[in-house]
Amino acid sequence: MIQAVEGKVILLAHSRNGIVISRVAEKIPEKIEKLIYLASYLIPNGRSMMEYALLDRKSLVIQNTVPKISLKLASRLIKDYTGYKKTLIDLFLPKKYRTHRLSQHIFQEALYHDCPLEITELANVLLTPEPNLGGFEKLKLTEERFGKIPKIYIECL
Repeated sequence: MIQAVEGKVILLAHSRNGIVISRVAEKIPEKIEKLIYLASYLIPNGRSMMEYALLDRKSLVIQNTVPKISLKLASRLIKDYTGYKKTLIDLFLPKKYRTHRLSQHIFQEALYHDCPLEITELANVLLTPEPNLGGFEKLKLTEERFGKIPKIYIECL
């Protein structure tokens, strides 16, 4: 737990975990020295991760998730995931749509194209489904808290 650590911490996030460290920084900025986003989502206030994920239509990740979700449905969820509609979606979304994972056939090409085959095989065993709804949640970030923390962004090409 960050609160138990003496002094400040540096948080590093990869991929969708960028939304997690942004939220942590907003909640306890006094404990954060800096944020490092490694090929991660650095989303502005009032926006959701999915808004940005869906912009990359060529992404092998977006094209190869299981279960498939239509772009039309995802766009509608982005718009409607607020207030009472958020509560209804949280309650009634079928279980099979609550998580997703990347199809194993695309691991090598999408994520591990420059790694030995044994790394891809290990990923097939270790990677688990990820929750969906957090990606539709709009971030609430303020300049006074999140905005005052230094940030580093590392882009992987």
